[in-house]
Amino acid sequence: MSSVTTRAPGTFASVLHPGASAPPSRQASDDTLHDLALDQVRDRMVAATRTVGSIDMEALFASPLDDPDDVRYRQAVFADLRLEPVVRAVDGFEDLVKTVLMHENAASQAHYAQERDLWHLHAADAYVHAVTALATSLPAALEEAGASSDALAGLARHVQTHVASSDFAALRDRTARLVEGVADVRVDILVRGAKVTVARYDGETDLEQEVLETFARFRQDAQASHPRPLGSDLGLDHVQAAILGEVARLYPELFDDLASFAQEVPDVVEPVLRRAAGELLFYTTYLELLRPLEAAGLATCLPDVSTTKALHVRDTYDLALARVRASEHKPVVTNDLELHGEERIVVISGPNQGGKTTAARTFGQLHHLAALGCPVPGRDAQVFLADRVLTQFEREESLDSLEGRLGTDLARMHRLLDAATPRSVVVLNEVFSSTTLEDARFLTRTVLERLIELDVLAVCVTFIDAMSRLGPQTVSVVAQVDPDDPTRRTLRLERREADGRAYALALAAKYGLTQEHLGRRLGGGGASDTENPGTEVAS
Repeated sequence: MSSVTTRAPGTFASVLHPGASAPPSRQASDDTLHDLALDQVRDRMVAATRTVGSIDMEALFASPLDDPDDVRYRQAVFADLRLEPVVRAVDGFEDLVKTVLMHENAASQAHYAQERDLWHLHAADAYVHAVTALATSLPAALEEAGASSDALAGLARHVQTHVASSDFAALRDRTARLVEGVADVRVDILVRGAKVTVARYDGETDLEQEVLETFARFRQDAQASHPRPLGSDLGLDHVQAAILGEVARLYPELFDDLASFAQEVPDVVEPVLRRAAGELLFYTTYLELLRPLEAAGLATCLPDVSTTKALHVRDTYDLALARVRASEHKPVVTNDLELHGEERIVVISGPNQGGKTTAARTFGQLHHLAALGCPVPGRDAQVFLADRVLTQFEREESLDSLEGRLGTDLARMHRLLDAATPRSVVVLNEVFSSTTLEDARFLTRTVLERLIELDVLAVCVTFIDAMSRLGPQTVSVVAQVDPDDPTRRTLRLERREADGRAYALALAAKYGLTQEHLGRRLGGGGASDTENPGTEVAS
């Protein structure tokens, strides 16, 4: 886990960024997130926060941070949100804020003035309770748990200052008076056929309450005993609106006060707290996505993020794939990844369906998630802080394109190389597979040499073994098969020299198709496999 940087107390603005505004950053493209299967993670987070209008989760998830200190600012929040007292305080605040937002939404959709004003009052009342509770619960939770994040400490100071302010006191007192006034409203409603009469309650017996109390022992539901607040059902029909209008006529001073309140205080939520409430969901929804993986025994960790071009992570895995397999109670194969010294490019080779593409996605996921300040799949992780992750995966040929598949691949690769910087991470998966072996060897070598010249970190999945021997910057990683059964993929990766012929010979031996086997079958004896290994594979 990385260390936490402590900042001097200052003006709090965000639980995502230590400054007053988000630092400039490049955004990962939709194609990149799709290639890395991170669009699945993003879409789940977007769906979980759809009702919160104060945060653009889609843009946030696509925006890597540029500064290691900014990354650690977020990492410290993730660490604190593993502490039970802090979780309780934040969850309680989020639940109340969702109520505020629900009431605000109901007010914005109301068709009738009195209905809109009542929903506005409900929103203000929920907000006052939410902030008052947070001003007490969050500082106490941080102290009890020994939390250390600057972001949550700043939020705690900010909410305490806000609650102690004269503006909040005025809002709290005015809201309380109006809530009390609405609670005191009592009317009689007389229904005769199609005619409805509304009058002030004159103290006569409440027959409905008497009936309910008489038959209370026969009730099987858990309906609350307290009266339902006026206007608590979403949306009034024209009859309900007419009745509410008559109530307003009977209590003109109260409803005039409600209208004035809505006009004079149109937004009851303090801007910084509105923003913080949305931003906290970035943390809590991501941790919620990790929960089933951790329950299945898979490791996650906060990586040591730095500007050193090195990679070290143990027991890592494809986050999106692991979520699917964990939901199906299937095992997830983990691997170690490492780059050190002059090493820059991991070249992955091996049999089809051996886990090569999954490993490439994992490489890209590690760098993108680390740059968001998120926990990553695996343990003991050290990750380079990339400015962006660029990908090129195979695409289906478009019938509308006049370039052909190779032309399209070349155009995409040209754009990728133009966009890459020495701080980028590049993920290449089976590029140029649509052309001949000689052309693929030439093009892939040209691209990798350009990446070496740029000094970028990269992973390249290829069937061309020779690409792993371009120099000290390339590292060969081979997808393994069961030595006793070459047709069974283990999905494990091993750092070793690529040798596609060894796999081909093992497969041929399993099915009796080596030169020696064929020679015996045909009665010619045949040469031994070691004397004539057969046709050379791509190298």
